[in-house]
Amino acid sequence: MSAEANLTCDWLGIGVPRLEESAARAGTRLTDLAVLALLERGAAMSLEELAERIEGAGARRSGDLGRAILRSWGGRLPLRRDSAGKFHLDLFAWELIQALYRTRLLRYPRESAVEPHAPRDEVALSMPECSAALRRGTRRLSPARRAAAVLDAHGGALAFEEVQARLARATGRPCRLREEEVLGGRSLVRRDAEGRLVLDLARRGLVPMRRAVRRLAAPVLRAQRWGERFDAQMLRAREARERASRWWGNGPSGVPRAILRAVPRPQDPVAVAVLDGGTRLVRCFLRPEFPAAAEHLGRFLLLAGFGIRDTLLALGLDPERFVLLDLDLTPHDSVRWRRWEEPEPTAERLVGWTLRHPVALEDPERTARLIAEGAVPPARVRLEGDVRALYLFYRFGALHRCVLRHLDDEGDVHVPAEWGVPGEPDIDSLLRRALRTGIPVDAVLAPPRLGVDPSDASARYEVARVSDRLVVLRGAGGIHRVPPERILDVRLAGGSADG
Repeated sequence: MSAEANLTCDWLGIGVPRLEESAARAGTRLTDLAVLALLERGAAMSLEELAERIEGAGARRSGDLGRAILRSWGGRLPLRRDSAGKFHLDLFAWELIQALYRTRLLRYPRESAVEPHAPRDEVALSMPECSAALRRGTRRLSPARRAAAVLDAHGGALAFEEVQARLARATGRPCRLREEEVLGGRSLVRRDAEGRLVLDLARRGLVPMRRAVRRLAAPVLRAQRWGERFDAQMLRAREARERASRWWGNGPSGVPRAILRAVPRPQDPVAVAVLDGGTRLVRCFLRPEFPAAAEHLGRFLLLAGFGIRDTLLALGLDPERFVLLDLDLTPHDSVRWRRWEEPEPTAERLVGWTLRHPVALEDPERTARLIAEGAVPPARVRLEGDVRALYLFYRFGALHRCVLRHLDDEGDVHVPAEWGVPGEPDIDSLLRRALRTGIPVDAVLAPPRLGVDPSDASARYEVARVSDRLVVLRGAGGIHRVPPERILDVRLAGGSADG
């Protein structure tokens, strides 16, 4: 695939990198160089091709470079390896974004070389300065100085209760000031003729108070400026990715996507089920029908499933034509989890844990035997049920940005899964939009029966409340108070299937 038509870099919204620039930089990891080589090629590469390209870029290592790449990789994301031995990138792995920052294809915002000058001592405090100083802890400022800072920022007289209210808003917790603490001794605060609190400008402690507040506020305000620059950069990156992918259609929901389930093995299937993410219709293809399956898959851009790359190769398709999302575990995850868990964690069990169904996927070997024995109709039913379960699993990861792993002693543990298309809302954004606009939602709260279309298991609700730990939905069956992770799928009423 040529650099001018690099789907990988277009999807990420970055330019095609040059490996030589990073190979000459000291301390660059071998796995990062492999990521850059794959981005530069825009296609899968064998271990020998990776070693040849990295060595040709000037990154020399003692010993066998191929062995060094394998040791550095260790089965970790964002690199994956298919059954043919070729390496490719997992475009939905958060580790890929981290690698882009390490290799400077994406850049963190730098601190400004010239920080804004601190206001002169004669300039009154501002409320952002007061809030930033108080955020570092109220014990760093005496009660009298806290009240004086609020009055200085206000620029006039305030009632004692109003001073307490403003301090509470600035700190985010109740304020318990006593009048004797604010007015006693050499305090800068006094009462005027109407009994309100005002600054006593005749006292000499005003300038030291302003300096103390600004000294406390400086690191907080500096971090806020850094965060604003970082948010602006991330917004520009998202906009670049969306501009680079205008050919998707009408926004992220227009991305044509499909979920695949191949049995018994992705690299040697006897049957493949394809679920259209837009219409949620399922088509099953047996081995003699694989040319029709390849033609059908040509309509899509994003394909997801277990061993998706191997399935496409078995169907005679070029994987580089698509954006691929492999839902399977990496070798690194399998080894790491096996040390601590019984039963052994597998991708199939992860689907069951997430959908809260003990057997969410049928045994692929049993399905293949049914086909070999001529029992095609029941095999098709099993295949359709599998691909619908995988679709719900994919939707859960795309909405929640995680899937669930069950541990007996800890309950459900979140496993990161950045499966959303750039620009697609997560579940929190979607529910808050429904709450703000009053649009009802179609949600799946309970695991549907195997083989049932998730849309048939959904019900219509109105969103009454949204928080990090609880969502309140009002439907025909009454009020439902559920944690967000209990919502398997949700979409705005009348919206697209994937948005």
